[in-house]
Amino acid sequence: MLTNAYDDKTSFKKAFNPYMSYKNKNTKTRINKFLDEVSSTCSGSNSFCSNNLTANIVKTWGYLFEKHNTNAINARKYWNTLSRFGYLNTTVQDYVIKFSDKPGEDESSKGTLQEFSDDLEPNNNNSNYENFNKFLNTYPLFAKGFVGYKTGVNVTKEQYDWMGEVLGQYYEETEPIRVKTEKWIDRSNKIAKTNKYLQDGKDFENWIKGELSTIKNTSTMQTAVYNALKAKISDLDERTIYTQVKFCINGNTSGNCTIAGSYFIADFVFVKEVNDPVNGNYLDVKIADTKLSQGTDFTDNQNDAQTMTSYYTSSIPNTSLTTNPVKGFNINNFNEKGVLVKRTSNFYKIFSGGTTTSLGGIN
Repeated sequence: MLTNAYDDKTSFKKAFNPYMSYKNKNTKTRINKFLDEVSSTCSGSNSFCSNNLTANIVKTWGYLFEKHNTNAINARKYWNTLSRFGYLNTTVQDYVIKFSDKPGEDESSKGTLQEFSDDLEPNNNNSNYENFNKFLNTYPLFAKGFVGYKTGVNVTKEQYDWMGEVLGQYYEETEPIRVKTEKWIDRSNKIAKTNKYLQDGKDFENWIKGELSTIKNTSTMQTAVYNALKAKISDLDERTIYTQVKFCINGNTSGNCTIAGSYFIADFVFVKEVNDPVNGNYLDVKIADTKLSQGTDFTDNQNDAQTMTSYYTSSIPNTSLTTNPVKGFNINNFNEKGVLVKRTSNFYKIFSGGTTTSLGGIN
């Protein structure tokens, strides 16, 4: 068991000393405080006491003590916080540290900072393994969104819209990274009593899907949304409309692309079979994406996709939640995995008119 006899732990003191100088506090006093807390939690096989007191954990303890508005008196004694918090970069840490350390929030015996630590991955050993920690380090704006309800933290509607686009483009609805991220964003929106921006994005997309559906568009009747899109795509009546189609942009001809950055998911795809006697038959596709705001940027993958003229299909969902096609006859060739398609126009942006059931325009 660890004791306050730090003089007998020279190597530990050397590891500890550099991280306990945020405010030039007495190093010996701080070391003793840290060792007191470690010793007080030691019982049985507690991970806190199993020879895992690395310099990184010491650094995390010091950061929590100095940076949290209540010194993180609970989280700094919690193993998941101590052992996982250090995997986050400083930008993300500076947002996450704003979480409450007070037990009992959200009807839990843990503070929010502890609960968030439970969602972090326990290690980052495999550099090729994508996890929640690395996702936040890549996109720190999400961490800002998690604490968007805090005083002084300003997250715009356009930023929330962009976050929703990133999640929708890179991750299936059941993937852990997306589930965890949406949980913390929704929590932030609920506390702030603001609109649920991520949900608003889904609702707007679903409304557009309904306005483009076969039910609402016949040979004698078309919706305003359909006609607005037809003004951009003159042969829209000849095309089959699909939704949530996943395309590989990594050159994989078999349609296998699972790593973020190797694919994108199109909100809407307008497909037409072209019979070309010279170059052979092919599938002509035009792509549209829904945005809550005209000013919301395309994601990195969408921008990369727009530099390419052809992709390979990876998956086309057809479930009770996502039915395909939205309109038109099913194109058998398009439903195969690894089918080459040719894009024949820039992406269209369908943006909201200020609500989830109004059209602002199409660019």
